[in-house]
Amino acid sequence: MICYIGINLLDWQLRSLEFPYDGLDDLLISFLEVPKPSWGRVIESSLVEVIAPIRLRLGDGCKLYKGKLDIYVEAVSYEKLDDITIGLIEIGNNSQRRSSHVLTKTDCKKVENRFIIHKKMSVDEAYSVIVFLRFRDNALDMRVIVDPSLLLKNPRILAYSHFDENLNVLKDYLEGKGKGPLKEFEIGVDLLLHFCGFNVGYYGQIKRIQEEIDLVAFVPTSNHIIAVECTTKDLDVNEKLSKFSRRVKELQERLVKFSTIPLIFTALERAKISKSDLKKAKDERIGVVAAEEVQRLLEMAGQQR
Repeated sequence: MICYIGINLLDWQLRSLEFPYDGLDDLLISFLEVPKPSWGRVIESSLVEVIAPIRLRLGDGCKLYKGKLDIYVEAVSYEKLDDITIGLIEIGNNSQRRSSHVLTKTDCKKVENRFIIHKKMSVDEAYSVIVFLRFRDNALDMRVIVDPSLLLKNPRILAYSHFDENLNVLKDYLEGKGKGPLKEFEIGVDLLLHFCGFNVGYYGQIKRIQEEIDLVAFVPTSNHIIAVECTTKDLDVNEKLSKFSRRVKELQERLVKFSTIPLIFTALERAKISKSDLKKAKDERIGVVAAEEVQRLLEMAGQQR
C-alpha cells in the first residue's frame, strides 16, 4: 500500500516540476532513456487529482493552430498571478521541448465575478502540446491540445473532413458519446484504422454474425491482420475477453499464412479499467487500446506516422 501511494504521488508531482514530465513513463523514456515498449506502458500507475484550495482551471478555449498556442485560465476570486505558472511539453515530429511560463497582469482581465487569463505563445515545431496549470508547487489541471490543421495532412482524413469539417462527430464517436454509444464507437474505431492505412472489414454489423469479431483490419503488403473488439464498458463484461480470445484462435486456424493480432479498443481511460480486466487481457494475449491511445493514434494518423 505504501509503495502504491508513493508511485501515485510521484506520478503527479512530476507534472508540477518547473520543466514538467508527463508522469513516470515520460521520465523513464525521456530522461533515463529506457527503451519504449512496442506496445503498452513502461510502468503501471495512476494519477492523484489535487483539489485546489482556489478555483482555478484551464479554460475550454485553449487551442493550437499552425504553431500558435492560445491558453485560457479561469480564476474565481483570485488574482495573485505570482502563484500561477504554466508548464508546457511541446511535441514535434522528432523532438520534445519543455518550458515554464509566468503570467503577467497584461494577460488577465476581469469578466463579471471571475478572471480570464489569456496567454499567447509560439510553438512552431509542435503538432501537440501538453499544458499544465500549476499553483505554487502543485499541478492543478492538465490538458493535451492538438493542432487540427496537421490532421489534414493525411488524405484519408482530408477526404473525411469534407463531411465532418472539424472532426467533431468522429471525436464524439471515439469518446463513446453518441446516441448509440457502442455502435458509434465501433464506427469511430473503423474510421481510425482506415485513417491509419489499414484495409478494414466491418464484419460485426452484419446481423447474422453479430456475435463474432467486430473488425478485421488487414495490413497492406504484410501477412499481419488485426482482430478488433470494441467496448464502451468494462473489458470483460459478459466474459467478452474469453469469447474474443476463442474467436481469434478460430480465425487464426483459417488464416494459417497470417499472423493475427487481437486488440480490444475501449472508450474508457486506462486508469478506469479494472486491474483484473487488464490482467485477464494480458493472460489471453489481447492488447488493450484505451482512450488515451485512441487519441494518440488519431494524432499519429494525422502526421501519417
